[in-house]
Amino acid sequence: MQLLNFAGKYKIFAFISFILAGLSALIAVIPIWYIWQIIICVIFRENLESISHYGVISLEFAVLAIILYLAGLVFAHKAAFKIS
Repeated sequence: MQLLNFAGKYKIFAFISFILAGLSALIAVIPIWYIWQIIICVIFRENLESISHYGVISLEFAVLAIILYLAGLVFAHKAAFKIS
């Protein structure tokens, strides 16, 4: 946290970066759960019509996690280059 003392008025960029990276990490777990549901459907041959639905939702959350991660990187770089 001592590094944030150098940030001055640009601390907000660092905090936004922390929040976006944390949200990205949490959302990145959701596609794994949907992939697990696909595997369960295939193994037990139940609810096979839901596989494509699970795949689409998994892809959407993966893309959302990537977008949040990249946004977090942008804010981290804004904070870092404003500090130096």
